[in-house]
Amino acid sequence: MPRLIADTSGLLAGMAAKHPAHHKVRSALAEADEPPVVSPLVLAEVDYMLASRLGAAGSLQAIDALTNGGFEIPTIGEEDLLAARPLLAKYADLNIGLTDAINVILADRYRTDSILTLDHRHFRVIRPLHSQTPSFRLIPADLG
Repeated sequence: MPRLIADTSGLLAGMAAKHPAHHKVRSALAEADEPPVVSPLVLAEVDYMLASRLGAAGSLQAIDALTNGGFEIPTIGEEDLLAARPLLAKYADLNIGLTDAINVILADRYRTDSILTLDHRHFRVIRPLHSQTPSFRLIPADLG
């Protein structure tokens, strides 16, 4: 399986055993050839969601899940923010937000079209920056 860019919804589903997509997400993560990429913005969203529901235990759960060596956490710099700006403008009607825009930038950086996400509303419309593929492959939905 190509490198995955992990979105907030995909990670949360993978962490919540009762989530309907939990087993599919865990299976996709297990089949990944390389560590999935998690942006610092996604980390912040995951932390916020878990901490707001579970308190400090939620933050600890996120840290434990993401620091086991199974994920790559890249640095996001000014160049990435500048590259995200035109995406935010292009998809202004969708209000994709900076996190999704950075995920698109990371997909380009890692030359992948595979996004671990349950966010079909945004990622079925947003197009990859590299020209090899016309659309993103949403994991786990597009696995077959």
